[in-house]
Order: sequence, then structure tokens, then C-alpha cells
Amino acid sequence: MDAGSHDFTVRFAETEEERLAAYRVRYAVSTEEEGDERYADHAARILRDRLDDGPSRVIIAETSSGIVGTSRVSFRRDGPFIADELYRWDLLAAAANDDQPVELSGVALWDRGAVLANFRRLGIYKVTEALVTETARRNSIQILVGVVDPKKEVLMAFMKRCGWAVFASSEIAGKEWFQVFKRPD
Repeated sequence: MDAGSHDFTVRFAETEEERLAAYRVRYAVSTEEEGDERYADHAARILRDRLDDGPSRVIIAETSSGIVGTSRVSFRRDGPFIADELYRWDLLAAAANDDQPVELSGVALWDRGAVLANFRRLGIYKVTEALVTETARRNSIQILVGVVDPKKEVLMAFMKRCGWAVFASSEIAGKEWFQVFKRPD
């Protein structure tokens, strides 16, 4: 998806080189800035987990400076998410106003979002969110989920403007996270 008048492009990574650049952006933001050591490979300076070895699709944001942002889309029908047992699927059905339990094969996860500090005001998340939503629609996904740090107020406000809502909270690695959802209608 082209960002239009902006000087960046958001698209799915196509090569291993692009994926490695995305893992380096994750490392710079999640490990170096935010202190998240889970899944960090300090020798290679990448952050990569088991979902990256499967059918998940890595999204990249690219400028003339190179790859400056990333996130990922994973479909639950392809296998459990990282920390799948912490998701409150029972609360998701109620929040989504469904009378039936959520059919997990119709759920996708948007996660591992990271944008290098100098590029955070370009609107990369807005274009990425649109790509994720369109990808969900094309793949017959009924509900998108994600996990957001509630202390990131700007990100929380953005997610709310895009139609995301909190359905639960959980503790992961000693930190509280909000579980959010959106219907990709």
C-alpha cells in the first residue's frame, strides 16, 4: 500500500533481507529503547520469535533511509499466537457482541509494531493499520486482535480512532498489557 503523498511505503516484506531489517528495527525499539529482552538476539541485534518462523507476514515501512518501521500479521488458523493462553477469548466474544464463542480460525493478530524514533511523526501506523485491515478482509478474518501497552497514550488514542477497543488486560513478563480488538468491516 502506497502512502500517497508521504515519503514512505508500507508493504509486506518479500525477502529474507527485508525481514532481517525489520527484526533489527524491532530490536532497536523494543529491546534498546523499551528494555524488552524477550526473544532478543543481542549478537545479531535482532528481535525474532517463533511466529516469524511460520506463516506470519512481516510488514515493513520503507523510506529513502531504508526500513524504518515494522509490524506483523498472524492468522490464528495457522497456529497459536505467542502467549495464546493469556488471551481472554471468553471476554472477546462478549465485547464483540457475539452470542457464540469466538471462532479462533477467524481471528488475526497484529503485533510487533515498531517505528524508529526519527520517523514516528510520518503517519506510518495509520497506513500500516489500513493495510492490516484490508489484509484481514481479503482473508475472511472476522476479528483482529492486538496487545497494547496502556502507558502508550498516543498509540491507545490512535487505536481508538481506528475503531479498536479494549476487551481485557493481562500481565505478560511482569507488565500489564491491554488486549484490543477490531472488526475489519
